[in-house]
Amino acid sequence: MFGHRKLRALSTAAPPSLEIHLVRHAQAHNDNGIDTHGPELTPHGRRQARRLAKRLTGAQYTGIYSSDLTRARQTADAIALHHADNLLTVTRDLREVSGQHTALHMSRLTINSDRSLIEEQQAMHRVINHLRETHEQGERVLIVSHGNITRSLIPLLGGLAPAKAPLLEIYNASLSIVDAWPSGRAVVRLANCVAHLPERLIT
Repeated sequence: MFGHRKLRALSTAAPPSLEIHLVRHAQAHNDNGIDTHGPELTPHGRRQARRLAKRLTGAQYTGIYSSDLTRARQTADAIALHHADNLLTVTRDLREVSGQHTALHMSRLTINSDRSLIEEQQAMHRVINHLRETHEQGERVLIVSHGNITRSLIPLLGGLAPAKAPLLEIYNASLSIVDAWPSGRAVVRLANCVAHLPERLIT
């Protein structure tokens, strides 16, 4: 009898999660500090973006979100070509603070960069709240942004402070997957995957 009850308990299905695909933009030219929306993708980066888009062709997204910086937008556009039913949402909230990260020790930050990092984290919370309010459990969404944003979103989705989370290597055009629940619990199912890229295209 005890064994029967244990078997029934183990067979209980877990509630569906909101599946969040996190993509870092493909390789871009060096930032010249002139273009307000940053540099465009390099030819190498465009090849990366096409490979990534092909990998994600079969995914069914109920929303695609992109940073408004050119390198992320061009990567998102390459993916969105294969998902005509999705309205691509471009938002400034997914921008990163150039050259900085919330895991940096405060003594290494200036007052202005410290303030920018706080604003960046507030923006990420707005993104997460929007996802939870707009999308239902069992749906899948795609976010195309930047390495530092991806590194911060992963712990934030699980209710953790990015400054206390281990730093992850995030390659250009890589894919990470996080399952998130309304309770605030989240599980990283895949991190920094570039299986869609041949070795010569990994940057």
